[in-house]
Amino acid sequence: MMTSILRSIKPTRKRIRINPCHDLIGTPLPAPTTVGMREDNLWICFNESTVPATEEAYDNTVFIDKMWPGYYGWPKDGLEVHAPISQQVAPENARPDTVDLETAILSRFTNEPFMDALMKFWSAEDFAHEAFDSENFLVLRGLFRHFRDKIVPLFLKHTRVWVKSREEHHQRAAAEVLTALIRGSKRWPFKMVIALRQEIIPIIQTALNNITGETQGDWVAFATNSIGDGDMRRSFPLLNSVMSVSPNDTGFQTTSKLAVIHGAFECSDWRRRDLHYKVLELIESRLTDSYRDHSAYLLSVCFRHDLNIPNMETRVDQGPKATDFFLKYYSRCLTLMQQDGTRLTTLGLLNLFKTVVKTIVTHVSSLACLRPDVLVSQTC
Repeated sequence: MMTSILRSIKPTRKRIRINPCHDLIGTPLPAPTTVGMREDNLWICFNESTVPATEEAYDNTVFIDKMWPGYYGWPKDGLEVHAPISQQVAPENARPDTVDLETAILSRFTNEPFMDALMKFWSAEDFAHEAFDSENFLVLRGLFRHFRDKIVPLFLKHTRVWVKSREEHHQRAAAEVLTALIRGSKRWPFKMVIALRQEIIPIIQTALNNITGETQGDWVAFATNSIGDGDMRRSFPLLNSVMSVSPNDTGFQTTSKLAVIHGAFECSDWRRRDLHYKVLELIESRLTDSYRDHSAYLLSVCFRHDLNIPNMETRVDQGPKATDFFLKYYSRCLTLMQQDGTRLTTLGLLNLFKTVVKTIVTHVSSLACLRPDVLVSQTC
């Protein structure tokens, strides 16, 4: 019921139509004849140097959360996008006819005794559900989207406590709140977004250090539905907070963090080429460790856009190549056939070999997406 109420008072956002077919500096380009990353769509692709770091840059950045625009071409009549945040009406001023209803809702979610009771109920063990609850997430996302930072402090007060606990119901509640916070803040002004990041990044890092086997799936769902959703130029600072795998982490912590990173890359977003190289570098530094399943899943994500599509763009790099990776480690895997290596060296090489094989199996599971030369090199 609360979800429906929040949808009914959701303000209509102003949209504008732009000509999207241009280069990085805005010079118009002719309609594309190839598919993939091209000169005319690089402006919507992730590049760490263009992540907005100032209020002006953030307000003027055209964030595109859907993945379909630009890969094959552009709409003939232009692309409809959200107008800059500075041109949007604040939610509390958008609907004069719902002021009384909004005031009533806000008064409850800023009332500390009420929130203490609600959060205790929300995270109670007998209220715990088996998995990340999308209904809870939708309610919270609607609240944060509409009331913005007015209701954040009381939610974070409890979330900070939950992430320090290893209880399943506490961590699940924390994952739902943090996911909703990130998704609900997508249209917040820059200063609010920066303040929120400063609050939640330490909370996220604490949560990942206290992750358990029972709650790993909840934090993967968190990464998939928050950090991995939408335009990475907006959520990159949050992605950095989950990509920090420390050498001091235990084996389980490392495995869990790799699973969370995979969750952030689960959607097939072709605009993240530079991040795919970053993930490849992270995994290559750990190929001799025994995390082959999650390492292989992440490697298959890196090679996901090494595709065999007619009219594929060849003038712009599309991302890591599977063939280059397999050939790079082929000779090292052959070393296992020699008998003079130490046990430690052989164990590391065996882990590398298993990871490479698991990557091949995962990658070849979709043969239609492979280039013929990759398929030949993997089946010979």
